[in-house]
Amino acid sequence: MRVPEEAEVLSERRLAPQHLPAASALAWHAHDEAYAAVLLDGCYLEAGDGGRFKAEPGQVLIHPPFSGHANWIDRGGVALVNVPLSVVDGLRLESGLVGDPEQLLDEIGRRPGQAGALLAAAVRPSAKLESDLPDLLATAMLDPEAPSLTEWADRHQVSARTITRHFRQAFGISPARHRLRVRTLAAWREIVDGVRSLADIAAAAGFADQAHMTRSIVTLTGRPPRAWRDVHLVQDAV
Repeated sequence: MRVPEEAEVLSERRLAPQHLPAASALAWHAHDEAYAAVLLDGCYLEAGDGGRFKAEPGQVLIHPPFSGHANWIDRGGVALVNVPLSVVDGLRLESGLVGDPEQLLDEIGRRPGQAGALLAAAVRPSAKLESDLPDLLATAMLDPEAPSLTEWADRHQVSARTITRHFRQAFGISPARHRLRVRTLAAWREIVDGVRSLADIAAAAGFADQAHMTRSIVTLTGRPPRAWRDVHLVQDAV
């Protein structure tokens, strides 16, 4: 991924609504660039690195760089606007709800250079789905010290095969792949936005060593950790 300048990202915004057909599904997919999805009309379910959300009008879903998810569209179809974000805004903003999405998009259109600040001021927190076993497993995997899938399944009185099948149905990918993505993204975030050494980041994220982390980050982003640490230093200098 080429890291764009902040002004370049914000000058290329396209605020035209995107329409997704009724009763359709988007298989699991990933995006290199950060963006905020602002839902104007309709409902859909999104399952991704950050958990599962039932999106209704006014929902704002923040997608950091390299995020992945699957979508299931309700019978009425949806209309949404994808607002491109800088790397920094993609990492620091949180998903949530906004009272008047049309007004928010109008303000972003008038002041594109302040899109991140406008989103931060307008969006209030919203809960993700956490009632089903796949959601509980996804939450557990956010912890670098989470138990193995077999141990977790035993604690919840379900077989590893069963929870794997249900998780894949709910999230569009296997638990093992999801866990590696979550671990890799957590390490990448710390590299770009933190100050700890690469070795310390690898250990904190749950990797066996720095070499394993490096391979995972290169696979996910196309760049090694030290290149992303350089991006972090450049951002701090701006």
